[in-house]
Amino acid sequence: MSQQAYKARSSEPFEVTHNATVLGASGAASFVVPTGRGMTLTYGGSGLLTFTWKENPGVYIGQQYSFSATTMSALKGYTVVFGAYNTTTFAIQATVYNSTFTATDLAALQWLAVKFVFSETGSNV
Repeated sequence: MSQQAYKARSSEPFEVTHNATVLGASGAASFVVPTGRGMTLTYGGSGLLTFTWKENPGVYIGQQYSFSATTMSALKGYTVVFGAYNTTTFAIQATVYNSTFTATDLAALQWLAVKFVFSETGSNV
C-alpha cells in the first residue's frame, strides 16, 4: 500500500471524517470492521439506524452515503434520510427507504456506507 502524498483539502477548518459501513441482516444491522470506530450503531426496526459517537466528534457539517450489494439491482431506488444531529447525545438517526418509499431493513449482503463530516472548530451558525 502506498502512502497518500497529498492531504485532503476542505473549505472547513480542521475537517474530520468518520466512516461507517453497515452490513444489513433482516431485523438487525452491524458495522463492518474496521469502520465505525468510536461509534455505536443501534438498530431501531423498519430501517431505522442510530449512529452514536462515544465522545464529541466536533461541529456537525453533514454526511454522504452510498449503497452496495452482491445483487446490485436489489437496492434500485433505495435512499436514506438523516435526522438532525443531536449535540447533547452525539447521535444521528437515519432511515433506509426502499423503491416504494417504505422504511425497510437492509438484507444480508447489502451494505450502507456513510461518511460523516465534522469540524474540530467553529460553530453551527
